[in-house]
Amino acid sequence: MIIPKELYDKCCPSYKEGIDELEQKIDEIKHSDDDMATKLCETIMKFSNSYLTPREYWKYLMQRIKKRILANDVEEWEKSCRKIAKRALFHLCYSKEWNAIRYKIQDDDGTSVYYFNAYDDKHLKLLNFQNDFYFEAGKHKSCFPEYVVRSRDLEYPHARLQDCMHEYEKKSSRIPSAKLTKRYKENKRLYYKIKSVEHNVEEWFYALNETRDVAFVADNVEYLLGKSLFKIKLWKLYISFLEEHGEYSRLLEVLSLYCRFFMDDEEMKEKYKTEMARFGFSGLSLKKIYAFPQDAKQER
Repeated sequence: MIIPKELYDKCCPSYKEGIDELEQKIDEIKHSDDDMATKLCETIMKFSNSYLTPREYWKYLMQRIKKRILANDVEEWEKSCRKIAKRALFHLCYSKEWNAIRYKIQDDDGTSVYYFNAYDDKHLKLLNFQNDFYFEAGKHKSCFPEYVVRSRDLEYPHARLQDCMHEYEKKSSRIPSAKLTKRYKENKRLYYKIKSVEHNVEEWFYALNETRDVAFVADNVEYLLGKSLFKIKLWKLYISFLEEHGEYSRLLEVLSLYCRFFMDDEEMKEKYKTEMARFGFSGLSLKKIYAFPQDAKQER
């Protein structure tokens, strides 16, 4: 089984049925002569249309996409990686390693090593700085250009905040504005506060909220939920947060994800149906209750 047994054991019976079917299909693919990566991608993508898909399946899939490729295959390979990373992120799976996927290109001159960002230009405001690999590699690897710190890297709390400010001051042609400096100092204070309460999910959530940055709260809550799907208190705090801040498209999507994992939670299922009706998606049958409201979806 790809997901940990302790995770599987905690799942409701309805969700376990879906996992059992998925695991059987994956096992059949592993023992077939067909293109394993393509079949796995099709199977897991199809499963993700009906169920919240744990991070273990996305990582398993990404690991099985070939990393040694011919030069003329790079574009198609990168496209596949982006497709997986985008769908996985929607399903609350963020993997820092996918910011710098190592691959090799074979040509007449031998084999060259490169790195590829599967998130492309998607900027995530994470406590664990998204561009940490490029920040560090640029300092210690001659083949890497130095990471260029931008003002946006100073506008939210994260682990590399102080290092980013030092680099920004060194490389900038002007002194940071008073507004940016004030924001940096506040974010530095908030980072340590958030870290100090990270073992208490409610205090941690409210500390995130002190930034008054909806994207920052969403990115970090979803990252934690993806790693710990059974933090039900955090799910419900986040759902209330999205509603209070008018993030209605994402509210419907998160409710759908919740209902497609906690499939026997009738109370939340009713809330989801109510919210769907509120935003113009009334009259859905129970068979369709887990389908994403396509008209409400948007790029995040």
